[in-house]
Amino acid sequence: MSDIVERIVEIVARSRIRSVRIVSPELTVYVRRRKAPSAAPTSEPSQPDHAPSVVTLAEPRPVEPPIIRSRGVGIFRHLDPPFSVGDEVQAGQTVGIIESMKIPSEVRSEVDGVIAEVLVDEGAPVEFDQPLFVLTGAAVARKGESE
Repeated sequence: MSDIVERIVEIVARSRIRSVRIVSPELTVYVRRRKAPSAAPTSEPSQPDHAPSVVTLAEPRPVEPPIIRSRGVGIFRHLDPPFSVGDEVQAGQTVGIIESMKIPSEVRSEVDGVIAEVLVDEGAPVEFDQPLFVLTGAAVARKGESE
């Protein structure tokens, strides 16, 4: 990982970029150039203007488990038989239905995984973007990434 940081520092040093912040799930890097030294003489040797001065590494963010969320407002209906903890789901698979104004809309998983927690009961009202299921498992790849 340090080679990534070194490469970012090199790129900033060779360019006209004043600062850069790179954020990924595993790492956050912030590099900023020092301001040009003042005209007043100093006893310390000055650093060249192109040398970056700050490199900050943030703590790795914990990876949150994938969550299947409501895409609308309505009444949640489980499938028959309903999904329960330990059941496997695949990307694109229907895991429930949200009924709004007597019109059913399928709730589909966007990732492969195993249901770790069911967060909504049969017939419960749900809001937009409300978590419905929590998934776990090694097969957690976003739909379309492997295609």
